[in-house]
Amino acid sequence: MSIKRKLFSNTISNGLQFGSRWSMNLLFAKSLTTSSFGIFSFIYTIAVMLGTFFAFGSNLYLLKQVSEDKCKRMIYLFESFLITTLFFIVSVVLSLLAFKYFLTDSPYSYTIQYGLFLAFVLAINMNIFSFFKGQGDFEKEAKIYIIFSFILLLIVGMAFYLDLLSRLSLQVIFITLISINLLPSFLGIKYLYIQHELSIHQMKQMFSMAFYNVFATLTQRLAYGLHESQSILYANLPFILLGILTTVENLGHYRAIYLLITPFLILPGIIAQVLLSQLANNKSDMIGFKKIFRKFSLFSFLIGTIFIGLYWEFGAYFIEMIYGMKFEREASLTLIHIFIITSFFWFIKSNYEVLLTVMDKQWLRVNVLWIMLMLYPVLVFILPLDITIYKYAYAALITTIIMLATYIIQAELILKRTVLTRGFNDEI
Repeated sequence: MSIKRKLFSNTISNGLQFGSRWSMNLLFAKSLTTSSFGIFSFIYTIAVMLGTFFAFGSNLYLLKQVSEDKCKRMIYLFESFLITTLFFIVSVVLSLLAFKYFLTDSPYSYTIQYGLFLAFVLAINMNIFSFFKGQGDFEKEAKIYIIFSFILLLIVGMAFYLDLLSRLSLQVIFITLISINLLPSFLGIKYLYIQHELSIHQMKQMFSMAFYNVFATLTQRLAYGLHESQSILYANLPFILLGILTTVENLGHYRAIYLLITPFLILPGIIAQVLLSQLANNKSDMIGFKKIFRKFSLFSFLIGTIFIGLYWEFGAYFIEMIYGMKFEREASLTLIHIFIITSFFWFIKSNYEVLLTVMDKQWLRVNVLWIMLMLYPVLVFILPLDITIYKYAYAALITTIIMLATYIIQAELILKRTVLTRGFNDEI
């Protein structure tokens, strides 16, 4: 499959996933009360965050390993399934104990278990489609998510049109979301079965091998798993802290405005996954390697510049068009300006994250993110701002700039030291 076709298929797949889920969240933001949407946002954020943690590095590790070692690709997949299941079981047990003995008065106690089940389903889907992408088969995910997106938008859209969303309990909403997200799991497993024709005996053997190698596998993917978990935690840290330290109304307002700029955030992930595949296949040709990276970086910068101009000019119009007068205008406009600047830097940063991954500098990213995760709450408390939600937005902007600067300096120094005609094992 050509690079253009891969990029197109990956764009369609990610675009459909994002578009359908973004539209769903937007309809909830319009229909639910600010406090109910705050609770929904917190649980949904936990589900997305834990989904990435349960997959533990599959987004990069599984894609990379399957791409480089096709003989063991099914073993890598079964190892991923096992790790996901183990993490899910541990999380369910810990959450039951926590909400029974320590968090009995929490506004999230009645819905958190649904969030965990949704996280498990999202992680299974992540494993399956990272496997397909590692094989170079980007089209399967695109086909499956065409069906998924249609069904999700049909159900949520009809509920919105009939004015049911505001009357449904959050438990019913999450059960519906879990059921819809099981569809990609079922179709993905069906494709796997047809493609590889595995017998029950073969699957038992692979699960047995995965079980006995589980600790070695966790060690191998530790840097990937930690970094992906750190990344998703860092991206969602404002929502988590707002939900814990302030009010669900603050969280609902912050999340509702953030939704307006999230169409901008899908592009870095789309480009980064294709960039990873291309760089991994060109590590031995350093001249070609650098050309590919520079072209992708220029493309990212140009697209980012267009989007920041668009949102800066029309941000107020977007807020009023979607939410009317539901939220305070000046605070909402300030938030959207901070968000779009942060997203622009995040956009550029994603290419350097991929570059460092291919250079096997994953631990550098892990260490930098640990520092940012500790720095973020410190900034929230020390920034001299009167409006609470501004602190969370500015703290995200500052830490993103620091990360980007660190990644650029480290990656460019490594590229400069690398012998042009040889691989990364031969540095001056």
